[in-house]
Amino acid sequence: MPANLNNEVQETDPSHMFILFPYTAAFNQYVRAELGFHSDLEYEILTDRVQPWSYQEFEGRAVTTTDELSAALRAQPDLRVYVGFGYYDGATPFSACEYVLDHLDVPSEITDKIVRKYYPAGHMTYIHEDARVAQSADIAAFVLGESND
Repeated sequence: MPANLNNEVQETDPSHMFILFPYTAAFNQYVRAELGFHSDLEYEILTDRVQPWSYQEFEGRAVTTTDELSAALRAQPDLRVYVGFGYYDGATPFSACEYVLDHLDVPSEITDKIVRKYYPAGHMTYIHEDARVAQSADIAAFVLGESND
């Protein structure tokens, strides 16, 4: 149980509880057995020990890349964007992302280059089997330039 009982600061992310260890083990197995990478360094899937690492420039304000995405879409006529939404995503709610995509500073014909797909999952769609399979097919179709509706 977290020592901080007033919930001002969340010490752990409950969404990581069930996947942190299996994913760390899978990564370690993959890089060592399949890729042949060996190191005595401990692999940490998420850590606050990476230095220097600072969010100081973003403290106290919302972070957005809306202007950069708008500029990239205007500058690159062949650029396409795939966005996968999990209906139950508590980390990046799909309605907020939809709002951003709907308000990009781009001509209306460019918005057709943004492919939106929706899945019955949370933030990490790949841990929900049906969503993982559907999203894999959708991403393959997107990369190949095919429609997968």
